[in-house]
Amino acid sequence: MDPKSDDTEYSMELLSSPSSSITEQVNEMQKSRSKARLNPLSSSPTPSRTRTSEFHHVTNQEQARRFSTTNPRNKHNRIRQVRNQHRYEKLSLQREGISDKQYKQDVEREYAEQVREYVESEHIDRLVEDERELLSENERSGFDMQEAEERAWEEEMELMELIGSLNLGSG
Repeated sequence: MDPKSDDTEYSMELLSSPSSSITEQVNEMQKSRSKARLNPLSSSPTPSRTRTSEFHHVTNQEQARRFSTTNPRNKHNRIRQVRNQHRYEKLSLQREGISDKQYKQDVEREYAEQVREYVESEHIDRLVEDERELLSENERSGFDMQEAEERAWEEEMELMELIGSLNLGSG
């Protein structure tokens, strides 16, 4: 190897890529210039706090309360939303009323059909006669029960008299 060729390679290397310290200096200078042009307030000598530490987290309710009246577009959107909600609730109540009304009509129709079927299958005169027969049977069974109770009471009285007469004869 030729020592002269090593020097030329080294010199070529120096010419092709500048030293790292020079590139770093240029890079830092460009960053500071771009930072000063794009963010003029950040180049001030006093350090500032970061934005995230300055502001607290805003909830949706707070945001809605803060900005609902300031932006007229949001205000109109909110009015439109309330109208739509009211319209939806009104329609749902109407549908419930209609379904309740239809249900009542269906039940009444079903009851009327049952009554009509029962009346057509049984004649009213026959139903009245059956009811009278049941009442007369109940009256007869009531009389029979009353007679049976009276007989049982009379027999009990006779037994007591016999027991009383036996006690007299033994004493």
